[in-house]
Amino acid sequence: MMKNILITLVFLSTALFAQQNFTLEQSLDSGLKNSKEIHIAESRLKQAEAKVDEIWSGRMPKFALSAAYAHLSDVPAFEVNLPILPNPVKIQDVVLNTYNISVGFTQPLFTGFKLSSVQSAAEKMRDAAEHELKKAQNEKALEIREAFWLLNKTGIYLALIDESVALLEKHLQDTENYMDNGLATVNDVLRIKVRLADTQLKRVEAANQKELAKTLFNKSIGIDLNTDTRLMADTTFNQADIFSLDDLLSEALQNRSELHAIMLQTEAAGYNSSAAKSDWYPQIFAFGNYQYSNPNQRYLPVKDEFNDSWDVGVSLQWSIWDWGGRSAKSEQARQQVIQAENGYALAKESIQTDVRKNYLDLLNQKQRLVAGKLYLESAEENYRTSNEKYDVQLITSTELIDAEVSLHEAKTIVETAKVDYEIARIRLLKSVGRKIY
Repeated sequence: MMKNILITLVFLSTALFAQQNFTLEQSLDSGLKNSKEIHIAESRLKQAEAKVDEIWSGRMPKFALSAAYAHLSDVPAFEVNLPILPNPVKIQDVVLNTYNISVGFTQPLFTGFKLSSVQSAAEKMRDAAEHELKKAQNEKALEIREAFWLLNKTGIYLALIDESVALLEKHLQDTENYMDNGLATVNDVLRIKVRLADTQLKRVEAANQKELAKTLFNKSIGIDLNTDTRLMADTTFNQADIFSLDDLLSEALQNRSELHAIMLQTEAAGYNSSAAKSDWYPQIFAFGNYQYSNPNQRYLPVKDEFNDSWDVGVSLQWSIWDWGGRSAKSEQARQQVIQAENGYALAKESIQTDVRKNYLDLLNQKQRLVAGKLYLESAEENYRTSNEKYDVQLITSTELIDAEVSLHEAKTIVETAKVDYEIARIRLLKSVGRKIY
């Protein structure tokens, strides 16, 4: 007995642990935190920021420290034979060990505007990465919202089918009672059983659709796919929005993150083109070194002792001929600018098409909702009068079933149309660049 109780408690605790309730806000919070796409966009932004820092450091003086020790092979000392002396005169002793410590710096003075152009390009790419991150966040938010409302819609549809099944079961019981009293025929009962079986089959399909929608929702918010998620949805949708297509198109061209990103990438391509032309100019650097060496070659004669020395100067490097390499690099950069400019124009066209499509879809869903409400009002009245007539046997069971089916269809149309309208509205807001997370 105790064992069964423990098993039951473990089962219940596991079920409670696996079940999670989510509001739309909680879904967005979980999905945005767990999104791999957003993590990638954040990483790219950090990478772009690090690139800016790297290029900035290239414009600053660089300091280097070097140290070396070497043991040299033994060679004869440097001696000079003089005619007036019987023995050679030693000029330089042999130094078998050398030590050198050197500190130096280099500072670019002029690089043909390469460093400034490359830095400006990197800053534009960093700003573009910020817009790419916003784009990724908005796209993920749309995915989560769509998955949330899809799961909600399949749940509503399943609940309506359950309601229809319950009504048919009750109607079947009533009809069987009528048949026992001679007020209904066997054919009436069979028709209801056929309709009930068909509705139960639809329920199985609806339950499968809900399970699939649940899996997609769990994936969108980054949790275990087998989690038994339950939604706490507020279905008091805002259906009073008034949109102007011209205003929406203008807003989209001003707000869409990907358009800003492409524009910044185009500007970056222009700076990269300027950087590619820098090879046509001389490169000028300032430099300086301090050395502490044993022996120090600046001191003569060379002695086995430490001495210091320094030097400062300016160097110039200029490639006179490279067999067309500079021209090829400049042409590549120019073509990248052309590609970016055309990519920007294509993006504008795509965004305008996206806005128009979503705007027309919203209008369609709004009309569908209005028509559905009228259909529901008519179906409710038809079912009410049909039910009253059937109670006094003024109509057949087939006519009552038809009224029930019409009522179920009308409820389904209205409830799903509400969700579809909200999805269409969010898609439109996202397509004009509004923040939906």
